[in-house]
Amino acid sequence: MADITLDRDAWKASLVAIWMETLLYGAYAVLFSLCVYILVLKPTAAKINKPLLITAVTMFSLATAHVMIGLRRALAAFLESSDLPGGALGYYAEISNWLSIFKQALYATNNIVGDGLVVSP
Repeated sequence: MADITLDRDAWKASLVAIWMETLLYGAYAVLFSLCVYILVLKPTAAKINKPLLITAVTMFSLATAHVMIGLRRALAAFLESSDLPGGALGYYAEISNWLSIFKQALYATNNIVGDGLVVSP
């Protein structure tokens, strides 16, 4: 009985994590739009800050791909993996899946790009 409760809690945690990720991505989309507006269309700007604009677009693109892969993994876990051992949790536990590896690579790359902007002269 404890295992069933643990499975339900893990399922709930996975769904809440996906929901929070998409909620925060929506806030990030608004902030990105404002950032691009200020960098490109602000009338007082003498010239466009190209490194900052390129970094912002790159990071937003990586974050978009990360959310898309997260949604794809959620659909695969909850709808397509019912016949796998462990169901959705078994799918998420399989870290050698190429979608899992790609999602983590996108996250790491996004952090490296952001850190590179901070470190650059």
